[in-house]
Amino acid sequence: MTPETSHSEFRSALDYLYSFIDYSRIKQSEAANGEFNLEQMKKFLAMLGNPEQHGKYIHVAGTKGKGSTASMVASILRAAGYHVGLFTSPHMQHFTERIQIDGVPISRDDFVVIMNFFRPLLEQLGRITWFEITAAIAFYHFANQDVDFVVTEVGLGGRLDATNVIDPLVSVITSISYDHMKILGNTIAAIASEKGGIIKPNRPVVVAHQYFPDALSSLKGIAANLDAPVYLTDDLVRIQPEQSHTEGQVFQATWHTPDGMHSGLFSLPLLGNFQLENAASAILCIAVLNTMGYSIRDETIRAGLSHVFWPGRMEIVSRQPLVIIDSAHNPYSIQQLLESLDQLANGREIVLLFGASSDKDVVGMLKLLLPRCETVFFSHSVHPRSYDPTELNKLANSLGYNGTAISPVEKAVSACLERCGEDSLLLATGSIFLAAAVRNVWHHYYQPLPGFFDEE
Repeated sequence: MTPETSHSEFRSALDYLYSFIDYSRIKQSEAANGEFNLEQMKKFLAMLGNPEQHGKYIHVAGTKGKGSTASMVASILRAAGYHVGLFTSPHMQHFTERIQIDGVPISRDDFVVIMNFFRPLLEQLGRITWFEITAAIAFYHFANQDVDFVVTEVGLGGRLDATNVIDPLVSVITSISYDHMKILGNTIAAIASEKGGIIKPNRPVVVAHQYFPDALSSLKGIAANLDAPVYLTDDLVRIQPEQSHTEGQVFQATWHTPDGMHSGLFSLPLLGNFQLENAASAILCIAVLNTMGYSIRDETIRAGLSHVFWPGRMEIVSRQPLVIIDSAHNPYSIQQLLESLDQLANGREIVLLFGASSDKDVVGMLKLLLPRCETVFFSHSVHPRSYDPTELNKLANSLGYNGTAISPVEKAVSACLERCGEDSLLLATGSIFLAAAVRNVWHHYYQPLPGFFDEE
């Protein structure tokens, strides 16, 4: 495949995959009505020779932090010398970021080859969602590349998610809060029950700190019914922050395992107190693997965490002015963002660039953000669910605040920078789609810091 034809063939293959999005909407409705199941996904994987049965899997679910936690676990396993697949969603800049091996996204050529192989099978199969196909691409690619471990992030929920066809060595569940309530349920207990659907009989599950007692009770109940050993970070891991700066943070970790107590000083190139919670989950996940016969040393955990990369989560893309991009998209994650931001703001005025998806608790997010910001701009990404910036401004007005709606996002970023002074902090947040759009603008029109994915 020549470079000239590669791009057009890649776009054609990607367009074919996205043609299945309508089925995804139908199945989300079915999930809300209790009619959805994974039979089509299992049938398709059987047609492929069950690639999900190759390799050793770690499965990560939760509301906040599951992608970061998955990335940390994968980075540690890579530092231990393993060949590691990582499947996450959604992507930040490019679709191929969802499917990585040893930190490298799937190539366009490999994607096209797989889609060409899948196409006649999909035409035989009938209705299936684009995310189920995407998960199948990941499983198939990982099996073909003979990876040792696969770290898989749940797409939505857990019990009925397309990834819940794997048999993981360890399941990890990060903190749970309100999100996707039309599909997962209106109570924390109901949401936790869906997330806890990834827990497998007699397989260990690592559970992060839970801010809602009903979430922990629900998860413990599911695990007890399945005789699944539960490892709680609250009981087994202690994290003590030591230092936080624009390059990352340093923390002391102490954790208990059957072979004794472990302790050490760690560096993490990710900002935010919530990332320390995710690091606790990743450390405990590795500790549980060690109880199963693996031997991943503390020095390896330290090396893996020091090299983890997870963009768009309190990511600093400029230091002068200070520009932070974050993917927080519900009141719970906004609150955590603001608490972490206090460590970096140092009295700076905050210029906010906000954009959200129309199906989120936008008012809840704005009530937290607006009192903290000096100036507010509203914009949106090209995603079809994006909230209209003018309507966002009307919501702000109804809450007693004035903002400015600007489209497209390129002009909004420019307006924000014009407003920023030497001591300002520009915060772009509200959805992963807005974060990705701003990140893309910064990549193309400004001087990016190291760490951006290359363009496809």
